[in-house]
Amino acid sequence: MQSNVEVITPELARDWLLLNTKNRPLSKAFVQQLTQQIERGEWQLTHQGIAFDDHGALIDGQHRLEAVAKAGVPVQCVVTRGVAQSAFTVMDTGRKRSGRDALALAGEEHSTHLAAALRGLHLYLTAPDSAWSGQSAAVSNDLRCSASSTSTPVCGTLSGRRSR
Repeated sequence: MQSNVEVITPELARDWLLLNTKNRPLSKAFVQQLTQQIERGEWQLTHQGIAFDDHGALIDGQHRLEAVAKAGVPVQCVVTRGVAQSAFTVMDTGRKRSGRDALALAGEEHSTHLAAALRGLHLYLTAPDSAWSGQSAAVSNDLRCSASSTSTPVCGTLSGRRSR
């Protein structure tokens, strides 16, 4: 097994998606969430990325690749080749890091309530007429953490909203 950091262009993402023959069903809502994060410049290089098994099939990263193709923006990502086919059953089985977790790690008090309040504020400011449930209403942990920072004038933007 070998891992490298590579630049994934939208064209390369589309090519690699052709190798996606053994994967779980695609979540269009999650692809849309990742696409928006890429478009807003929130994509970050982490240890998580794209994985191909020892026969060249894509076994991890289909949502990331779909989002790169849809956003039309190249991103850096860890690409691992030669992963044992048997490893597929244990990938992505961990608990997802929540907004509360990210805020607590950033040292915020009352992180559960703060995460909920920041999500509501973000949705009020950016999508007041949309449904606030489901993947379409997801708010990234980066947005929550940056909004909780005292250097970000989140609350000052409320005065510009007109009441309904």
